[in-house]
Amino acid sequence: MSKIPKIKEIINQLKDLDSSKYPKTEIQDLMRNVGPICDIIIHFKEGTPIIRGRPNKLSERFEFKSDYSFKPQCYNKTYQRASTPDNTMFYGVVPNIKDISNITSNELMAMRLSVFSELFHNGLNIEETPKISFGRWQVKKGEQLNVLAIIQEDKYKESNELLSELRVAYDCFVNQDIDKNLRNNSLNYGTYLANEFSKAEITSDKDYMISAVYSEIVSKHKQFDGILYPSVRAEGRYFNITIKPDVLNCKLELTDVGECPINKTKDGFRVSKSDFNANNLQEKESFKLKKTI
Repeated sequence: MSKIPKIKEIINQLKDLDSSKYPKTEIQDLMRNVGPICDIIIHFKEGTPIIRGRPNKLSERFEFKSDYSFKPQCYNKTYQRASTPDNTMFYGVVPNIKDISNITSNELMAMRLSVFSELFHNGLNIEETPKISFGRWQVKKGEQLNVLAIIQEDKYKESNELLSELRVAYDCFVNQDIDKNLRNNSLNYGTYLANEFSKAEITSDKDYMISAVYSEIVSKHKQFDGILYPSVRAEGRYFNITIKPDVLNCKLELTDVGECPINKTKDGFRVSKSDFNANNLQEKESFKLKKTI
C-alpha cells in the first residue's frame, strides 16, 4: 500500500489541479486520503428560522412549496459553492444570534438582505427583476439540524456573534492536549477549506470545485445534515447553510412566504415590505399569495 501523503502535500496537490479540466475524481481521491481531522458541528434546534430567496422576473409568482426549495436535480447542471451537478442542495441563511426565541423583525430583515446580496452580487437589472420572493423555513418541532461548520477564516473573525463563538470553541478544542499531528492537520486543512468557501473572485463554476466536491463528500455522511459557512457576499456578517434535500423534507417546514418589490435608490437598491404574502402554510404544497397593500 502506498504511503498516504501528508496534509500539506494533499493541499498542494489540490491547488495544482487544472480546474479547467473539471478533475472531480482527482479531488475526491485526494480528499479521501486526508485522514482524521477535527471538525466542529453546530446544532440548530427546533424553531430556528432559515431564509431562502428567489428573484422574480416580470409577472413571475411563486406559489408552490417547491419554488422555495432546492433546485431539482434534473436542472442542476453546474458547480456551486456547496453543490455539484451530481448533488443538488438547499441553500439558505440562518440567524446571527443564539437565542432564537428573541428574534426580531430587524434580524429577519438583515437575513433577507444577506440573501439579497448573494443573489445579486453580479448586479441587478430592475427592469427584468422588479421583485424578490422570500421563504421562511424553520426546524420542525422535535427535530434538530446537525451541520458541519466551516469557520477557520481570519478575515471574518469579528464579523458576527455566531462566527466569533464558533471560532473560540474551535480554538479551545484544537489547543487541548490532543495529538500534535491531528491538531496541525486540522488547522491546515480547515484553513484551506475556509479559503475555498470564502473565494470571492469567480470566473466560472470550475472555481467552486473544491468546496463543492467537499460538500458532496460531507453530504454522504449520515451524521451531517449539511454545511454552514460565512456568506462571502455579505462579507461574513451572516452564515449560509446548505442542507441535503432529504433532510429538508424531513426536518424543515415552510411557514411563511412574501413577495417584495425592489426599489432603486441613489445608493443602490432597497427591498420593500412584501406586497403579496402567504402565512401559516402548515405543510401545504401549493398556496395563493394575497395582496397586502
